[in-house]
Amino acid sequence: MNKLSKLLSVFVIAGTVSAGIAGLAGCHTHTYSDKWSSDETQHWHAATCGHDDVKGDVAEHVDENDDGKCDVCGYVIEEPQEHEHTYAPGWTSDHWHAATCEHTSEKGSFAAHTDADKDGKCDVCGYVIEEQQEHEHTYAAGWTSDETGHWHAATCEHTDEKGSFAAHTDADKDGKCDVCGYVIEEPQEHEHTYAPGWTSDETGHWHAATCEHTSEKGSFAAHTDADKDGKCDVCGYVIEEPHEHTYSDKFTAKDETGHWRLPTCDDTTTPTRTASATSAATRWRCRTSIPIRISGRMTRRDTGTQPPANTLPKRAALPPTSMKTTTEYATSADMKRA
Repeated sequence: MNKLSKLLSVFVIAGTVSAGIAGLAGCHTHTYSDKWSSDETQHWHAATCGHDDVKGDVAEHVDENDDGKCDVCGYVIEEPQEHEHTYAPGWTSDHWHAATCEHTSEKGSFAAHTDADKDGKCDVCGYVIEEQQEHEHTYAAGWTSDETGHWHAATCEHTDEKGSFAAHTDADKDGKCDVCGYVIEEPQEHEHTYAPGWTSDETGHWHAATCEHTSEKGSFAAHTDADKDGKCDVCGYVIEEPHEHTYSDKFTAKDETGHWRLPTCDDTTTPTRTASATSAATRWRCRTSIPIRISGRMTRRDTGTQPPANTLPKRAALPPTSMKTTTEYATSADMKRA
């Protein structure tokens, strides 16, 4: 083999070795970072093996929820446009206003249910939290009141309940509620005026009010009847029908001035001179008189007070001589009838 052929063989062998070495170099496995690298269009995992130009898992950004950020790597694709959500006016059953814009997952004014009045329903949205159980409120016996009205305060757990609530009334115009006594307003100074004449009924007599307070009774007093004529001594009201007295048939009472018949009715305070409501006869208690006989005619000599001028002695049987008796006098009319 000449020299030229040997030299060519060496170059061929060297080239083969170089090619083999180069082939061995192509068996390298890249390693990558766990974090994303990104630019305005893509994101990737950067190589950590020294091959900085190698990019793993390269992909375009995505933004399906329209929040302006990549859903995978969080890269801000664009600043989000200002958006004002819109909501339905009514409440959903779980207590919020549902969004009416494209962001249907939004919940406007979301809050937990409240039930301050213990009726089993949400005070805000009306959602039935639980079925209301039967309950009977209990109330205090006395009144509670303020300027709006009066009520019986609840004594059970429902302290905001008001039993028998009503507005104040003041029919008698005294500045106080007729029911609970609450002072509605301080009473104004007022002087009642009254009629001069008497008004009366079976309970008494009074002067009727002539001002607006017609229920007022001036100088009210019970009837009196000192003279026992059946009428009130002050106002003349007929308390009872006049009483006709009755007397004993015999003279059972006497004193140094004379003797008389006692009353047999329930009025034992009958005065000496009494009048009958149904008879013209008038009875007088006279002093002792002595009957005497002159020329066969009966006459009397009185030793005491004489009866009125228009009366004459009644005819009567002559009593025994010297007997003391009481003369009963009557009017002239009675004498004519006799």
